[in-house]
Amino acid sequence: MSLDKEKQMVTMIDPPNGNLYGFPKIFPDNTGNIPAWLVENGYPQSEVDKWNGSVPYKIWQWEVVSQ
Repeated sequence: MSLDKEKQMVTMIDPPNGNLYGFPKIFPDNTGNIPAWLVENGYPQSEVDKWNGSVPYKIWQWEVVSQ
């Protein structure tokens, strides 16, 4: 039995109250319009509007291990 595991780094993103809308989520590289991406991925437009389109967010790298 092989115990080799593949490791990959992914970027995670979490906007304010993101846990209410399924965040944090994996955030793809080269995403141009972050507020639009957030809305496309379940974050309410009304939350984006509260921040006048400049939603603050936490972003970090996460190591994913697959077998």
